[in-house]
Amino acid sequence: PIGDCLIAVGTFTFIGDARTYGMAYWNPNAQSGSGWVGMGRTDQNSGTNIYAVGNLGSRIIIGGIFGSINPPGTPGTQPTNVAAWDGSKWVPLSATQTPTTVSSFATLNSTLYASSSGFNLPNTRALYRYTAGGTLDTGTWTPLLPDVAGQVNKLVVFNNELYLFGSM
Repeated sequence: PIGDCLIAVGTFTFIGDARTYGMAYWNPNAQSGSGWVGMGRTDQNSGTNIYAVGNLGSRIIIGGIFGSINPPGTPGTQPTNVAAWDGSKWVPLSATQTPTTVSSFATLNSTLYASSSGFNLPNTRALYRYTAGGTLDTGTWTPLLPDVAGQVNKLVVFNNELYLFGSM
C-alpha cells in the first residue's frame, strides 16, 4: 500500500523526528521533516522485537516476537508474531496457527515461507508455509519438517531451491 520504500526495523523510539517503536519507512514527502514515518506503536511497552522483514505481493510483512504491535484502541485483531501492513496498521496473516519467533522470510514459486527460531514448544516447527485466504487474516500457516529439531535463522532461495541455515 505504500509502494517501494526503505524500511528500518530495530530497537528505537525515534528515527529522525518520527516517534515510533522499532519500525518506520522512508517517505521523502512525509510531513515529518526527516522523511521517516512510524509504523505501529509509539511506546516501548509493546514488547515488540522485529527480526524479519519481507513482502507478500505488494504488502510489507514483519516477523518476530510481538502481540501488541498496533497502538492501543486500534480496531481489529492484534497480530501475533507475523503481520502485514495495510497502509495504516498491522493486520494478522492468519486467524489460527502462527509461527513463533519468526527469524526469516523467503518466497519460492509465489509461496511464502517463514523460518522459526523459537523451537522450544512441542507444536513449533523450524519452517512454515503460508497459504493465502480470501483476506489476509483468513490465510493459514502450515508447519513443515516435523522431524527437524533446532532452529532456522535464515531462509535463502538459490537456483529455485529453498535453503535453511541454522542449528538443526
